[in-house]
Amino acid sequence: MLSFRHTSRVSSESMPERVEDTIPAEGTGDGPLRNLRSYPTSQRAILVVRHGAREAKPPEGHSGPDSWLLTAQGRLDARRFGSRLPAYKHLSLIHSRVARTRETALEIEAGFRASHSDSTVELEGLEPAISLWNFYARDTALLDQWKEKLGDDFCREWVLGHVPTSAIAPADEAVRNFVGRLRSRVEQCPPSSLLIAVSHDVHISTMRDVLFRGSSGEWARVQYLEGILLTWNESGQIIARWRDEIAPAFLG
Repeated sequence: MLSFRHTSRVSSESMPERVEDTIPAEGTGDGPLRNLRSYPTSQRAILVVRHGAREAKPPEGHSGPDSWLLTAQGRLDARRFGSRLPAYKHLSLIHSRVARTRETALEIEAGFRASHSDSTVELEGLEPAISLWNFYARDTALLDQWKEKLGDDFCREWVLGHVPTSAIAPADEAVRNFVGRLRSRVEQCPPSSLLIAVSHDVHISTMRDVLFRGSSGEWARVQYLEGILLTWNESGQIIARWRDEIAPAFLG
């Protein structure tokens, strides 16, 4: 299991290569970056973002989708994404147990540090709650049966309440607990702090459907380095931003 934590302020001698002049995959990460720039860096914020582009198959000697690593383009895009982040004074990064999310977090960290040498960076490592449905499973065997039965429709059916609670906690409860967990983390940080959780498309699409209550209709698949920005107003209400949509997060 991957888990580590370190904090650093980087000198110019140890800064990684800057990547401003490199060419990313078209549009990669533009939505979250645009939303971050619309929000003051003096405040705290949370970004749940999908990992970078992954290989089409696992490395030799490994099997299963959890083993898939980033492509060279995926690593480049993630580093460039980090270099384009606004100049928060403190950046924290967490990821799931899957290798490609850790790779993405490492590249985002390197890009951010290269562009913002005066900022503090904390790579916190593994966060089990990012594995959304498995983390909230109540009966893993029963849950696996439902995931096999529903296939690609599992997340939607879970959000709609069609998966029995004997198998897994309701989707709105899982998202509420996850957002609360992230909020507790970032509120312990100083002002001008950004927490990035590197996750997966199924996780983010579930969050999106719960937080927006389907108000924007059907969306396309979550793209690489695309995600949901969470901030809160003066009343303490969570505000969610997804692409060009903004909505209060009715989390109960």
